[in-house]
Amino acid sequence: MAFFNNNWDPTQDSTSTAAPEPVVEPASIPEPVVEPEPVSPPDIPETTDVDPEPEVKPRHKPRPRPSRRVKEKPSLKEIRSVLAAYRLLDDEDFSGLLARLTGAKDEGEKVERILADEWSAAIKTIRELQADPTDMTRLVQVIKLQEKNPDLVKQVVKLLAVLADDESLKWTGAELDVAQTVSTVAPLVDVDRVKGLA
Repeated sequence: MAFFNNNWDPTQDSTSTAAPEPVVEPASIPEPVVEPEPVSPPDIPETTDVDPEPEVKPRHKPRPRPSRRVKEKPSLKEIRSVLAAYRLLDDEDFSGLLARLTGAKDEGEKVERILADEWSAAIKTIRELQADPTDMTRLVQVIKLQEKNPDLVKQVVKLLAVLADDESLKWTGAELDVAQTVSTVAPLVDVDRVKGLA
C-alpha cells in the first residue's frame, strides 16, 4: 500500500537537498489586558432591631446662668386684698375661729389662709342648708352631697364643729349618721362669724 503525498511537485527531485524555505511567523500582537470589573459589596439588609450607638454625653453639665429677671412687685389689687384680709383679724372672735379651723398661728399665716379661699364652698353649703325649712329635706340634701362631693361634706363638718364649739362632730362613721348630724346642727350655728372666709 502506497502513501500518497499531496504536496509532491514533479519538477522537484526527491533526492535534492534544497533547504526548505523558512517559515515566517506573523508578528505577534499583544492581547489586550482586560481589567477585572470592580466587585461591589453584597447588599446587606438594614436591621432595625439593632440599637444605634448611644450618644456620648458630656461629663460636666454646664452651669445654668442666673436669671436676670427682675422680681415683679405685687399689684395694687393684691396689696389691697392683703390689707383687707389683715383687717379681718381685728375681730378676735373671727381670728380665734380661723386659728382653730386652719391651725394658723401668727397673723401672716392667718392672712394666707384667708386669701386661700378654701372655705367659701363650705360656708355656702351651710347657708343653703339653713335656708331649707325641714329636717327631712336637709337630710336628703346632705345625702346627695355625700354622693357627689364627700370632701365638701368633710369641710362642712369641720366648720360646724368649730362654729358649734363641739369637737365631737366628726365626718367619719356611717354616712347616714353624718348626714343626720349635719342636717341637725347646720341651722343652729351662726355662719356670719366666719363670713370673712367666704
